[in-house]
Amino acid sequence: MKTQRSWIMAAALTVLAGPAVQAADTIVGSITADAQKVAFSHGFAWTEKPGTLSIGFFRTDPDAKEQARARAHGGNDFGVFLVPYVRMDLSFNEGSTTADLASFDNCHILFAKFDAGIFDQNAFKPGCGVVALSGDLKAGGVVHGKLKGRAEAFPRSDGTRPVYTWDVDFTATLH
Repeated sequence: MKTQRSWIMAAALTVLAGPAVQAADTIVGSITADAQKVAFSHGFAWTEKPGTLSIGFFRTDPDAKEQARARAHGGNDFGVFLVPYVRMDLSFNEGSTTADLASFDNCHILFAKFDAGIFDQNAFKPGCGVVALSGDLKAGGVVHGKLKGRAEAFPRSDGTRPVYTWDVDFTATLH
C-alpha cells in the first residue's frame, strides 16, 4: 500500500512538473460579403517577422502544402483556396513581443473567392474591429483574438459598394 501511494505521488509530481499544456487551437468565425455568409471552422496562425501575426480562416483543414502557400501569400488556386477564405495580418508597434490592444497598430484583411469579389481591407486600429488580443508574438506562442468589423469595398460599375463584415474568434499556437 505504501509503495502504491509513493508511485501515485511520483506520477502526480511528474505530471505537475511536465511541460505546460497549450490551449487547443480554435479558429472560428463568420464573414459576410453582401448576401453571402460563410462560416469558417479551420485555420492556423503564424508570425513572419517580429511584431506581426497572421491568421488564415478556411472552411476545411489546410494540408501542409496549403499552409505553406498561405504563409507565402501566393501561388495557384487549389484545395482550400478554391472557395472563400480570409487572411488577417495584424501588425503591432515596433518592439512588441505580446499581442494586446495597447500595442496593436493596423491590419490587412484579404477576403478571397467571395461572390462579391476579392477585397483587401487596409486599416489602422479603429477600422480593424479588434475586440480582444492577448498572447506571445513568437513561434510556439499561443495567441487569442476577437475581431468584429465592417468595411465597404470599392464601388462596382453600377455604383454599389460590396459590404464585408467579420465576426471571428481564435486561439492558436503560432507556427
